[in-house]
Amino acid sequence: MSQSTESDDSSMFSGSRLELPPLRTKARGLALLFGHLTPPEDVDDEGIITNAPNEIATDVPTASSFERLQQEVKGLDEVVNERDIRVSEAEGDIGNIKAEMEEVQEFMENGNIVTDEHLREILPTLATKTDLKADLKELRLTTKADLKNGLEELRLTTKADLKTGLEELRLATKADLKTGLEELRLATKADLEELKTDLEGLRLEIRASQNYRASRFFDEVQSLPIIRDRDGVKRIEYISTPLRQVKHYWNLHNQEHASELVRCLEFYLAIDTWPFKALDEADDFDNVDVDLLGPLLHTVPTSWEEAVKLSPRRSVYLLFGALGLRYDHFSEQYDMMKALGTQRQSATKSKASESQPAIRVKRAKNESSESTTEPFTT
Repeated sequence: MSQSTESDDSSMFSGSRLELPPLRTKARGLALLFGHLTPPEDVDDEGIITNAPNEIATDVPTASSFERLQQEVKGLDEVVNERDIRVSEAEGDIGNIKAEMEEVQEFMENGNIVTDEHLREILPTLATKTDLKADLKELRLTTKADLKNGLEELRLTTKADLKTGLEELRLATKADLKTGLEELRLATKADLEELKTDLEGLRLEIRASQNYRASRFFDEVQSLPIIRDRDGVKRIEYISTPLRQVKHYWNLHNQEHASELVRCLEFYLAIDTWPFKALDEADDFDNVDVDLLGPLLHTVPTSWEEAVKLSPRRSVYLLFGALGLRYDHFSEQYDMMKALGTQRQSATKSKASESQPAIRVKRAKNESSESTTEPFTT
């Protein structure tokens, strides 16, 4: 009995020693041994993670840095949870192995004989129990360190990218705001200039309407500004003429005031706006203004100096129109005043012929003094 036992033991340790699996079993081998434990794809045969769960982010979009960070952290949490689940499963397997070893020990304590088949099943378990625990611990530490490093690198990288992105956004926003404010300032300035021009145009119309209501030679005439458009830019110009009465502009009929008439016409009008045709080009209806303005000219003037020299009446007529004054009204009023003056002079002369010579001389002096004060001449 003892001999057979010794022979069995010697055969077990001699022939089957080479058939036993190695004592050191890797993580992947353990996973294959316990089929329900699936090794992670990023763990090599040494139990080391080959692909870090997180690499340094080099192209984090600035506009979605916070969202990217949230997604990365969520992914890392999932990896950690997966590692914890696998570690828990491995620990459960270790507990199962321990329970099996206790059963074998109890089996041996009960006097049962352990056969070669039992040893083949038990020895790998005994050999790998400690190794499995060490590998799992190493896997846990490595994964924890990698995750910690990945999170730190991601945090630093994201922080730097966010800082850079925010700085770029601040500079871009500052530049855009500066450009926008400058454009707004220029647009506002242009709008204000246009509004100023419109208000001045309204003021011009009001002054022209006031001039139109003038009915006496002693009424005051408002000087009107001119809005000129030069290269798309409207400018307001004022004539350097103080407040005048209507009689001042009516007296421009006299050639002695020709220079003043030319100055006013050049400010308010252009010579190419001369509305009257030459005599040989005029139609029948062009003769309607003959009674008011005199006969038509033989030529069309090319300058205001020529126009004032050829026809002072037509030149003053155009100036009155530019100022909003009614030339026909004042022409009739002037004719009435002239007729009344003639009647007065005739009556005075007839009375003087019937009076004494001394009185006649005195009245003649008064008549001569009245004639010199008349401000209206043609």
